[in-house]
Amino acid sequence: MFSKKVVLTIITAILILGGCGNSNSGGFAVSQISGTVATGEAASATVTIVGSNGETVVTNADSQGNYSADTTYLFSPMMIKAVLDRDGSTLYSFTATPNKNVNVTPLTSYIVNHAAVALETSGGASYMFNQFQSANSPSNIDENVQNSITTLNNYISTTMSANDVDGFDHFSDEFSANHEGYDALLDALDIDIYEDDVIIRINSNILNTLNYNIDVNEINASGIIYDITTDNPIANANITATDRMGNSVSTTTDINGSFTLAVETVRVYDFTITATGYEDQLVPNIPSFVFTETSVGDVPMLPTGASGTTALSGRIIDARTADTGISDATLIIRSGFGERLATPVATTSTDSNGTFSINLPYGFYTVEMQHDLYYKVFKNINIYGGSTEYDFSMLADLTAINASTNFFATITLNWDADPSDLDSHLTGPDSVSGRYHLNFANRTIRSSNYYSSNDACSLGILASLDRDRTSSTNGLLPETTTICKVESGGMYKYYVHHYSGTGTMSQGNAEVIVNTKNGTARTFTAPSTNSVGYHDIWHVFNMDSYGNIYPVNEMIGNDVYDSTIFASSSRSSEIGIFENLPSK
Repeated sequence: MFSKKVVLTIITAILILGGCGNSNSGGFAVSQISGTVATGEAASATVTIVGSNGETVVTNADSQGNYSADTTYLFSPMMIKAVLDRDGSTLYSFTATPNKNVNVTPLTSYIVNHAAVALETSGGASYMFNQFQSANSPSNIDENVQNSITTLNNYISTTMSANDVDGFDHFSDEFSANHEGYDALLDALDIDIYEDDVIIRINSNILNTLNYNIDVNEINASGIIYDITTDNPIANANITATDRMGNSVSTTTDINGSFTLAVETVRVYDFTITATGYEDQLVPNIPSFVFTETSVGDVPMLPTGASGTTALSGRIIDARTADTGISDATLIIRSGFGERLATPVATTSTDSNGTFSINLPYGFYTVEMQHDLYYKVFKNINIYGGSTEYDFSMLADLTAINASTNFFATITLNWDADPSDLDSHLTGPDSVSGRYHLNFANRTIRSSNYYSSNDACSLGILASLDRDRTSSTNGLLPETTTICKVESGGMYKYYVHHYSGTGTMSQGNAEVIVNTKNGTARTFTAPSTNSVGYHDIWHVFNMDSYGNIYPVNEMIGNDVYDSTIFASSSRSSEIGIFENLPSK
C-alpha cells in the first residue's frame, strides 16, 4: 500500500511532466534559445519570444545582433519578433522544436508570413504572433514553414550558391553578422524593410509580405527646402535619394524651394540635401510604400557657421486625454533627423506635470520619448534663435496597458498650426444602420445591445473619437480615434477632412499613425497631388477585422461642388458623408 507521501510525490511528478507539454502539439519547453538578428548588417533590437502557451520573454539583441533568452516556461512551437532599433521595423521568426539557435532576418520574416497566409491566418505573421500570445496558435505551422522555405530557396538558389551557403537553414544554422557566408547572402539580396513589410527583388520577381498588390513601378517623392533663419525657400538645392543597394536619383529645387523626384515603389530611401552656403542635411528612411506619392516634408537648412544655444522646453501629454501630462517620461536627444542609433547628445525627463526643459546648440535633432506604458515616439525638431517650445504626445501601448483586451486599434492624426482644423472620420460596419460614421458630431459609436456613458472602450463601445482638436499649438498635439471592437469580415475606412484654415494638409505636415493590438503599425503623410486646401478629403487607409492595413493615401475629392479640381462627374461616392456636416 502506498503512503500518502509516495502518492503525493507521484502526482507532483505527473503534474510537472504534464506542465511541459504544449497544449497544441505536445512539444516541450526549452531552457534557452539564442540567435542572430541581421538584415545584411547587424541589427540591435528588442526581441520578444512567445510560446504556444502564451508565455513571453523579452530580451535585447546587442550591436552585433546577438541575443539569448531563458525560455524555460515557454512551450514549443515558438514565435520570435524583433523590433529593430534603427527604424522600428519588425521581423519575425519561428521554431517548432527546442532549437538553441533561432535567427531573425528578412528571409525568416518572409517565410513565416507566407506560412501564416497559407494557414489562412489572414493577418499574416503579426496576427499569428498575436494568436500565440493568446495561447491559440494554429496547427501545422512547421509544415507550412517548410513549404515556404522551399519556395523561397527556389528563387534565391543562384545567390545562395554564389555565397557558398547551399543547404543553409535560414532559421537554425548559426552565423555572424560579419558580411561573410550567410550574412554575405543578406548583403547580396535586394531587400527593403519597412515597418513589418519585407520586399525581396529577384530579377523581375518581387517577393513580398504586402497584403495588397503592387500595381505601379514609380511614384513621386516631393518636399520643400527652406532656410531655418529666414523661412525663405532655397532654390537650386541638390536633392539625392539613395536606396539600400546604393542606387540613386537626383534633382534640384525650383525657385520656391520645391522638388519632385520619381522613385521606385516599395523601397526605402535616404535623402541627402546640399546647397551652397548651408550645412548638408540628411533625411533618412523615407518609404515609397504607398502608391500615390511620398513626402519628405518641409526640410530646414542651417547656414554654414551659424552657432548658438537655446532652450528646448515643452510638455508630453497622453494622446487620448490631452489634459493629462505624462510624468517620468524620458527624452533621449540625438543630433540629426531620423537618427535612432547614434550616441545621445542629451537626455532629460518630465516632471509630475509632464513638462521638461533643456538647453541645446542650434541644429536639427531626433527626440526619442520613452515610457513603460506608452509606445515609443520619435520626432524631428529644429533648434534655432530664441527659446523653442514643443508639446509632444504619446499613445498608450495596447500591449502594455491592463485594458488592452478592450482595444483593437488606435489612430493618431498630427499636423502643424495650419490648417487650423483637420478632422478624423471613421466608417465601419453597423448591424443597425449598415455603416456607422464616427466624427466630431458623433463621437461615440455604441452597440445596439449595450449603453455606456464612457468614451473609453467600456462595455458596448465600438469606436470613439477621443479628442477633437480644433486649434493648434507649436507642438503636434493630436486628434485620436480608438476602434474598440471589430466585426468579423468587416472593413473599416479612415479619412481626414480639411475643416478650416489655410494651406493644404501636405503643407501642414499632416500625419496619421495607426497601431493595432496585433502589433501592426503604419504611418501615412498627406499627399500634395490633387490637393486644393480648404474642404479637401484625404482617404488614408482601410483596415480589415484581422488588423491588416490597406494603404489608400489619396485625396479623393472636395466637398465643395465648385472645386477647381474635382468636378461633380468625377466625385467619389464616399464624399457624400462629408456634405452638410454641422458647424462646430
